[in-house]
Amino acid sequence: MDHPLTLKVMRISRPSLQLQSPTYVDPVSSVPTPSDASLALKALEEATTTTIPTFPITNHAILPPSFGVIYVGQTFSSLVCVNNDGEEAVRGVKIRAEIQTHSGVVVELDPETATENDKREGDQGQGEVEVEGGKSIRRVISHDIREVGPHVLTITVSYATPSLPSDADTGPNSNPEQTTHSFRKIFKFSGRQSLSVKTKVNDFQPSLGAKVGENVILEVQIQSLEEGMVMESLRFLPAREWEVEDLNTFTAPSSSDTNSGGTRKEEKGIFESLAVLNPGSVWQYMFLLSKRPLEGGPGSRRVSAEAEAIMAGRGEQLGRLEINWRTSMGEVGKLVTSALVRRVAPR
Repeated sequence: MDHPLTLKVMRISRPSLQLQSPTYVDPVSSVPTPSDASLALKALEEATTTTIPTFPITNHAILPPSFGVIYVGQTFSSLVCVNNDGEEAVRGVKIRAEIQTHSGVVVELDPETATENDKREGDQGQGEVEVEGGKSIRRVISHDIREVGPHVLTITVSYATPSLPSDADTGPNSNPEQTTHSFRKIFKFSGRQSLSVKTKVNDFQPSLGAKVGENVILEVQIQSLEEGMVMESLRFLPAREWEVEDLNTFTAPSSSDTNSGGTRKEEKGIFESLAVLNPGSVWQYMFLLSKRPLEGGPGSRRVSAEAEAIMAGRGEQLGRLEINWRTSMGEVGKLVTSALVRRVAPR
């Protein structure tokens, strides 16, 4: 059947810079005997306002032609627009959105109003609404990508129309029933891994009499797999039994202190001057983890937790890594790893 409503969906993302095919020709002034191609291009530039492209990237921003690829740790956002192409108002309009991940998990999304003007008009984005003829409603849906592989976005639009009246419904006090119609569209996109995270745990004895296993060094290697990114922060969130010391900073003279002769100090990150993690580059971080002081003496819960870990054949949890970055166009990414563990050997 022909529906009075139409559905359009567009991914909300940062634009990218448009590419072009540069023309590589020696400038006329750089060679004693310029070629015919150099002379022709020089004449074209002088006769018109045309600029011969010599660089593969332009200063024009373009939107992605389709959903494309989104990286794990980023937020997938999409604008859903339902238009009423007819003249009559359509009642009972409702938008339902869900995403099926690569593992088969179906996540239902909550559509939100796209503009503040919709909220001022009483449209809160939930429940059924009425769309007047020639008008439209817009919703924004968002989902944090946590899995690698194909994802399927399903948008379902339902609305109600009056049922055809029967002989019993022609009375003055009759209330004709509503018939519900619906249609849907399916969109596919892929989630890819942008970062490779490798960890290594080493036992550390700060002094000769220190107990083995009370202190460990955590090594973390971060590698960019797809594109360059601006690393904003990398934090280690320790488990309850551990406390952490960040070994990735150093003390240096303050760059803003010009009157004290460089006596004021400030902490800086070891990669602060680099900022951009280029594709294929690897940065290494280190953290010192120490067991918190026992509460209640030697017979505490911590010993029991270690014993349970040994009997169950699993490791002792250390904590999680939280990585925050931005793409070259400013799109935000955040990745929180699963719990890092350390194998506990029987004593």
